[in-house]
Amino acid sequence: MSFEKLLAKDLKPEFKPRLSKNVLDVSNFDEMFTQDEAIHSVLPWSAQKKIQMENYKFKGFDEL
Repeated sequence: MSFEKLLAKDLKPEFKPRLSKNVLDVSNFDEMFTQDEAIHSVLPWSAQKKIQMENYKFKGFDEL
């Protein structure tokens, strides 16, 4: 791997998964991890808000 190409963002990934707008889409995960019934699948609203507030700290980070 060329470090110069990496820094220049000039490397093409070997595999790029197709992403869905559906947050429940698990098609990129092996069935080994998705065949069991979800026990704790939904976060409480308070936990979701806390995560959103933490993620806001990094807003625009990937746009550099």
